[in-house]
Amino acid sequence: MNTQTSGHEFEVARHSVDFGPRLFFLLTFSIFINGISLANSISVATFKSVIGYVEIGSDSEGVKRKIRTGDFLDSPGSIRTGNMAGATIEFIDGHAVAIGPNSTVKLSEYAFNKSDISKSKIQIELSNGSFRARTGSVGLARPSQVVYFIGKTQIEIRGTEIVAVASTDAGLVGVLEGQVVVIQGKRFPVGAGKGIHFQYQTSHVLTASISDLLRILRSEGQSPLVDFYALAAGMPLPPISEYLISNATTSSGWLLLTPETTRSNGTSGAASGGGGSASTR
Repeated sequence: MNTQTSGHEFEVARHSVDFGPRLFFLLTFSIFINGISLANSISVATFKSVIGYVEIGSDSEGVKRKIRTGDFLDSPGSIRTGNMAGATIEFIDGHAVAIGPNSTVKLSEYAFNKSDISKSKIQIELSNGSFRARTGSVGLARPSQVVYFIGKTQIEIRGTEIVAVASTDAGLVGVLEGQVVVIQGKRFPVGAGKGIHFQYQTSHVLTASISDLLRILRSEGQSPLVDFYALAAGMPLPPISEYLISNATTSSGWLLLTPETTRSNGTSGAASGGGGSASTR
């Protein structure tokens, strides 16, 4: 399948109708047969599934390496996917991200302290392409400490699952669960089932239901943005982490799983592991 870039459009699969279901199947199958526990690892995340060419590069050292299913993530860096490629990542707090094809996602900061969640922080940046993301225990207990950047626009989360797309000059976010606040000059709350389209260099913002917003954008000639959204929306995320099973109420009203209730339920997983951190300044 060919891709092309012109002007301020970004690469997009021409035959997205055929490619989406195939990528969904491959990622789902790979997650099923390659699931890896992080309980005994000091890494902050694992690549649960990798399809096609995916690489991670260190922004400070300029070193790149190819990623395979089962690889661990133990330092900040930029993850890039090739054409017809994708990756799903699960962090030790249960945060999960599925990265679409022809995308660049930067893990700018990750710190997780399960004994004192107030010391945890996550910042993830999508500079181009698309991803689907679901917050973990940090986002549920302390949503203000999880920040996404879609292009140049900051997104605050509120216990959230979203699909996001970034092009050269615009961004698109659809909220599947929870709520986000998009900071684009003003603060724009966006709830579940709603979407928002914004341009980085102007104050132009369009909000509507996700289906209506995609229809409007396609009618305005922004099919590449819509196609990227559709690809990311169809990508599977790893199952909800055992760490997030509802057992212990936090001050924010969300529920977290403690090591004690994990053992009583006969499960094991990230809850039994230590905290981890990775950050870049």
